[in-house]
Amino acid sequence: MKFFKIVILRIYKKMKDIGVYNTLLLTFHKIKIQFTNRSIDISPNISTERKAYEEGYQFNNTPLISIIVPLYNTPELFLKEMLNSCVNQTYKNWELVLADGSTIDNVERICKEYQLNDSRIVYKKLDENKGISDNSNEALNIATGEYVALLDHDDILHSSALFEVVSAINKHDPDFIYTDEALTYPHSLVVPVIKPDFDIFYLKSSNYICHLSIIKRDLLDKIGHFDSDYNGSQDYDLFLRAVDKTDKIYHIPKILYFWRAHAESTSLDASSKSYTTQASIKALTEHLKRNNINGKIESNEVNRFNIVYKNILKPKVSIIISNIENSNKKIIENIKQNIDYDNYEIIEFSKYQTNQTSSTYIDDTETLERLNKIITDLDTEYILLIDADIRLNDSFSLDTLMGYAQLDNVGSVTHPILYTDNKIHTLGLSVKEHIATYNSRDENFNYLKLTDPINKYTHKIDAVSDKFILFPKKTFRDTKGLDTDLSYEISIIFFTLKLSKLMYDNIIVNSSHLTYLGKKSINKTIKIYQPDI
Repeated sequence: MKFFKIVILRIYKKMKDIGVYNTLLLTFHKIKIQFTNRSIDISPNISTERKAYEEGYQFNNTPLISIIVPLYNTPELFLKEMLNSCVNQTYKNWELVLADGSTIDNVERICKEYQLNDSRIVYKKLDENKGISDNSNEALNIATGEYVALLDHDDILHSSALFEVVSAINKHDPDFIYTDEALTYPHSLVVPVIKPDFDIFYLKSSNYICHLSIIKRDLLDKIGHFDSDYNGSQDYDLFLRAVDKTDKIYHIPKILYFWRAHAESTSLDASSKSYTTQASIKALTEHLKRNNINGKIESNEVNRFNIVYKNILKPKVSIIISNIENSNKKIIENIKQNIDYDNYEIIEFSKYQTNQTSSTYIDDTETLERLNKIITDLDTEYILLIDADIRLNDSFSLDTLMGYAQLDNVGSVTHPILYTDNKIHTLGLSVKEHIATYNSRDENFNYLKLTDPINKYTHKIDAVSDKFILFPKKTFRDTKGLDTDLSYEISIIFFTLKLSKLMYDNIIVNSSHLTYLGKKSINKTIKIYQPDI
């Protein structure tokens, strides 16, 4: 009884401090950290032994890293912690460039005290506060490093941040580097933010890159510096311009940046700076223009975007309904009621061979051989393979999915699939070695319940399930069709894995979701061998 009273009092105090929503969010993340299979280091410090190793390590290439920080009335505690995190870097060839637009004196005093003790700190007092972009440009104009690291005035670097960055530079020679990070809340609560490797579709849904970001100076000079027209989302604009000009982008899968959450921070509540969404939409609009992409940007949530790519040609789509029997033909009516596309045909495909008196079940090998022949003989160039137990909802748009399917290098497109109780059937699959895992299977389709918040956004996935997949027929030809020596389910997954091997992208589009009426599966993983292309 005493234990529960203590827990309730702690939860009540937390709710008073940071609100109900953030308390629930943090509680969920603490549970996630405790039970996850991945060991996550969420401390900014390292052991004495590790520190000695990194400080003594000899890199072949030791570039000067310029850490630029625009300052504005930074609270003393935050300022000192930021400065200390730079001074304590195990990699020593850096400069810290501070451009100060503050209207209070203690910021200048503290910076000059640190500057006296470390000649690598460069401080400039600005005549006026020019805003986040122009203050950052003032720092950039002073910086002399081969690479530029972006640091906010109230955040903290991990002690090994620059060591890991220079290690990546030596191994991969990237133009643009980003790392994982952690949100730091009052009362020592820390929430890890684990990111995928570079994903242009995810980046066009949200600025997932954020911190820590390092850009090669040559690339910065080529794309231009920060633009004050995008204040509030100036980093997002810069990142979009950077990825337009390079594909040498590297993700360091380690938490090397600590983003402080406080009353004025977008990390605590993005709506506290709602103008950032409008600035992000503007940056994304310009990105589409630069790349001659005809699309419309939709946003129903702060800093979350969905791009509707124009499907101008409206090519014909062959909708193949698999596993269809007389008892479940309601899918046909469901498609006709919810589809927003005129140029399509429906093909019924059953695993049973029926004559006038009986039906005979056909094994997977023969089923796949028949399906391969049907697809090969079609005169259409886009195929939608859909299970008869899938139901479309009124927000479904085949026109939107076709916009994605016609993009260069897109191999397949799908939607999130939920069970009737709103739990997840699949959000695509992740594949490591010989195990394919259904993303978030049997979780609730809710931000507080999702193990990985990436699943709120349109993004790349390793593989797609057999329940709903749209693909160009070209990709079917390139992979030589479906493998007939596998089960039906695995053959579709394997097909999309082969697409990944051929450098096609499998995309899950989160503008809508589908409902699966079939039985729940207890399987969250499937053993599978990697295709040899």
